[in-house]
Parts: sequence; C-alpha cells; structure tokens
Amino acid sequence: ADLVKFAWVDIPMIHNHWITKEVELHECSSFMVQGHIEGLKFLAPKWDEETFTDPDIFPGLMDDQLLAKVPPTLLTTREFDYFRHDAELYSKRLEKHGKLVQPLYIQPGTTHMSGLVDSLPSSKAYFEDLARMFTNFI
Repeated sequence: ADLVKFAWVDIPMIHNHWITKEVELHECSSFMVQGHIEGLKFLAPKWDEETFTDPDIFPGLMDDQLLAKVPPTLLTTREFDYFRHDAELYSKRLEKHGKLVQPLYIQPGTTHMSGLVDSLPSSKAYFEDLARMFTNFI
C-alpha cells in the first residue's frame, strides 16, 4: 500500500446490486448490463456464484477492515450516470475511513462516458479539472 500514492476511480461499478445471477443466466437483453458482465469476466474468468460476492470484483462489498487498507482515493463520476449512486455510496465509505482525498467529483451535465467526447464543452472542463486534481496528489 505504501507504493501507491493515490488511486483514481472513475465511474465505479462497485456494487453487485445492479447485476444478479438471474440477469447473467437469462442473457438480459439490456446491452448495458450485458456489456458490463462481459467486461467483468476479464477480471473474473471463472464467472460463478462466488463472483457475485467477491470484493475484488465489487469493491462496495469490502468489509470495513479491508476498506481501511485502500490507498487514498480520488473518485469521479457523471451527473446523469447510471452508476452515480454507486459512486456516492463508495465516497461515503471512503470518507468514513479517511481515504477520500477530496469530495466526490461529479462532472455536470454528462452521462456515462460522455465526458470523454472531445466535442462536448464539459469535456474540456473535465480534463482541466482532472489535471488540477492530479497535480495536487502526485
């Protein structure tokens, strides 16, 4: 843990509440959920019932003892992101353990991943804000 000065977590999908065994088994028609399941399978190639309770895959499931060991964390999300609630929950837990380096940064007026679209005016502001935040913590 001493080797990591701080962690930046953007749009955390930290809880398993948005995904259930039934969603995976029934091949949910939701592109978003199915896409994230496929992404998570890169982290957990052995995708089974234990995966749904694994704090390495879903950090929101960490107990307080493990959460106290995470590095100082910068947490960012989007105003209209479907994972914003996860970010808010995680930021409260990080703050409780003194691990949140600044209040949760919520990029205004954006949705999931829209902050990375260069043509949006809010993207320029986002990257300027990130540069300032990184300068403070590196």
